[in-house]
Amino acid sequence: MGAKPFRILICGMSRGGTSAMMRSLNTHPDCAAYGETVFFGRLWREPGPDGKYDTETLERIAKRFENQKMGPIEGEGALDFDSWYGAGQCVAAAIRKLDRSCTPDEVFTTMGEAIAAHHRKRYWVEKTPQHLWHLDRIREQIGPFRVIVMLRDPEAFLLSYKHQGDRRSPKERKRFRRLYHPAAASWVCRRYIKSAIKSQKVYGDDVLICFLENLISEPDVQLHRVTEHLEIDSFPPGKSFAKANSSFTKEKRPELTPAERMWVNYMAGASARQLGLKCEKPPFAPFRFAWSVLTLPFSMMRAMLVVPHIIRMSS
Repeated sequence: MGAKPFRILICGMSRGGTSAMMRSLNTHPDCAAYGETVFFGRLWREPGPDGKYDTETLERIAKRFENQKMGPIEGEGALDFDSWYGAGQCVAAAIRKLDRSCTPDEVFTTMGEAIAAHHRKRYWVEKTPQHLWHLDRIREQIGPFRVIVMLRDPEAFLLSYKHQGDRRSPKERKRFRRLYHPAAASWVCRRYIKSAIKSQKVYGDDVLICFLENLISEPDVQLHRVTEHLEIDSFPPGKSFAKANSSFTKEKRPELTPAERMWVNYMAGASARQLGLKCEKPPFAPFRFAWSVLTLPFSMMRAMLVVPHIIRMSS
């Protein structure tokens, strides 16, 4: 199998089209795309003084992935595995074959190569939205990369972020709603956009920023940009953008409240407009905005109590 002189990563906004890009690249005859490993983010383990992981750490990493869902197995652009956990088991088995101390890059590469070999593809592509926040660490550990950064208009991000639990069980929907606050979600939006701006300044042509709205409206043009960026062949005729809507259960989408629009415009509007993203001036709603300010401390307290528990359960 061929290998690129650089790693290929998809990152950017959660709810911003990273899954759609992953599915789209999986329709390419040369690419196997998967995620989310959070390998350089929440899962990051510092190597030893020699820059390598010992066998105990390798086993902990393998165990973490063997029950991991690492991509869709249904619909266009799905991974060809027998079960949701097939990709994770494939990755865990490959890591366990590394019977010596290994660098983080060797482990990360082994994971990708295992997915690519299973699908008989030439290249592997890893997708983790939050890796956008850790590109300096990633460059230090794996060397050259090509990154596709997915972004979308701030109001669309906030709406999708707010309703990301709507397709889940009633218990999970309730938990998502209790944790949501427009100020916190708008801050997340701002962090993604500012990180994208920084990544473009630091890594230049190694970073391609792709707007989800453009990908939907002109898929052939945008996917051609992607293949040129990755230095791979163009998509064959009939293979194109694979939509992956996972937030809304109904065709008619709900709308943001004026207070939510005020928050996202205040927190992320300037950075968004700097990149050319759409962020219109919201209607003035002082009383609703003031109420959301008053509820912010209680929302933060709930998040501080619940989020660490969720992270521990998923690690």
